[in-house]
Amino acid sequence: MTVRTLRVIVCACLSAWLLSSTAARATLQQTPATGTPAKFYSSCEIDLNADGRPDLALSIETVRGPEVLALVATDDGYRAFVLAKWHGPRLVTCEFGKEVRETSLAGGSGRIVRTPGAYVLVSQPEGPKAAYVWVDGRFVEVWLSA
Repeated sequence: MTVRTLRVIVCACLSAWLLSSTAARATLQQTPATGTPAKFYSSCEIDLNADGRPDLALSIETVRGPEVLALVATDDGYRAFVLAKWHGPRLVTCEFGKEVRETSLAGGSGRIVRTPGAYVLVSQPEGPKAAYVWVDGRFVEVWLSA
């Protein structure tokens, strides 16, 4: 090992130590947050709008109550959509399929909605189910059971 190599190693180690101690001091001086943590229920990842990028669907509970969110991937990050605000936690799954058929129960029309190849299914055990399908730049709600 040459003297020059040793100097480079010592400088790198010293720089890392200084950075870590500076970061530690900055962390200790921060004011703690006073927010309320969100509760996480379920999530899935799939390309919801057929653009070749995986999107995210999340079921969470915030101070506003239970929500189902979709994060659609963009060039800059994600674009957020609130899909549903139901009572109680919901299970979110990502499904493949060419179409979904709306129930004719509870006033549903029985319509068929074509998907871009995937959709979000939101359900509650022994409760209602709805699909959220990307159509023309937005999500369309399709009730599968009442």
